[in-house]
Amino acid sequence: MGSKVEFTPLPQDIEEGKIRLQTQPQCRWWETALRLALIALFVLGVAYRLRQSKTPPPPPPPIPPTLFLDSLSVPHFNISDGELSAAWDANLTISGALNLTIQHMDASIWYEDREPLAWIGTRNPEHLGVVPEKKKRMNLKFKTTGWEKDQPIVDDTVIAAMAENRKRGVIRFRLKICVRGELRTDEWALGFIMDPTCPDLEVRFPSPEKKGAAMLTSGEDTSCAGLTEWGQARSLL
Repeated sequence: MGSKVEFTPLPQDIEEGKIRLQTQPQCRWWETALRLALIALFVLGVAYRLRQSKTPPPPPPPIPPTLFLDSLSVPHFNISDGELSAAWDANLTISGALNLTIQHMDASIWYEDREPLAWIGTRNPEHLGVVPEKKKRMNLKFKTTGWEKDQPIVDDTVIAAMAENRKRGVIRFRLKICVRGELRTDEWALGFIMDPTCPDLEVRFPSPEKKGAAMLTSGEDTSCAGLTEWGQARSLL
């Protein structure tokens, strides 16, 4: 007897005498995935172009605010038993070419440039705002009795030097300020930290028989200058 061999036909459809192979489902899945990927790339490209079209122009060159000391008076200044008890009253003017917001301010009174005598810190001065080309006036009051825990300890040699100058009727002070704030345009916001100093503030004291506050010998406004550190520009659009 001869052996019998059977063949399994390949999957196919016969239509009108032609052989048509069946399409594999996996090929169709890859075609769908490719189309979706192309559509996603197209959408991302359109979104990127729209974002680029809305990007504001570069921020203008930053111009730091200007600060002037209008007046400085010393209504009380006394040295007794090696201890200093004093008060200072300073009036300042600040202005800028852009919208300005002050967020934090520290200030200190120094004897010459040797040692701080008193300081104040304002963490949130009501978010002091200054509009372009306008001026804003501020008043800073310092006070120390030598016993406050939040005031600097003055060295004995500095107190002795001030006592000698007080007898001559003139003492030189220095006002140091640290300001943190933000400049704004319609498109950008730019943070900054500046540390202006008002140097060589010569204050003349009245004679012991006269009453009244000691005042600056110069009647003109004193410009307070210093370094300005700029932060990263932030888009407002």
